[in-house]
Amino acid sequence: MIAFDTDSAEAAKPGTINGDLHQIWIYAWAQVGKDFNARMSAVEREYRYVFWGKGLDIDKMKDAASIFPGTHDFRNFADEDKEKSTLCDIKTISIRNDGDWFYFDIAGNRFLQHMVRKIAAALKLTGKGEKDGKWLSKILD
Repeated sequence: MIAFDTDSAEAAKPGTINGDLHQIWIYAWAQVGKDFNARMSAVEREYRYVFWGKGLDIDKMKDAASIFPGTHDFRNFADEDKEKSTLCDIKTISIRNDGDWFYFDIAGNRFLQHMVRKIAAALKLTGKGEKDGKWLSKILD
């Protein structure tokens, strides 16, 4: 999500913005009040990681990912920040593949710094057979 001020509603529309973008894509827009903050006003966030995963076991990864939905303490999946709560509520998590390309989607009320990256790395280790679901559960506990 991005937010910016403009006097032209046309300038904020996806078709206008996408013509100048190269690695991201805007698919929707909304007019919001002056007090809106893209970072602080969001009630849910969603990430997608796409990675090459030749030889990964998708079934092991899906099974391991099933432990994440719900509210958990994610301190072991984030950079330490003693000032903030490490509780996060994961709404959905999924992994799918198209050949050797893997798509990891996760949505939650909030994420800690580097949390999603570390979860993706842990799931990749389970897919390689280097770690198992018990290891992942222990880290989450």
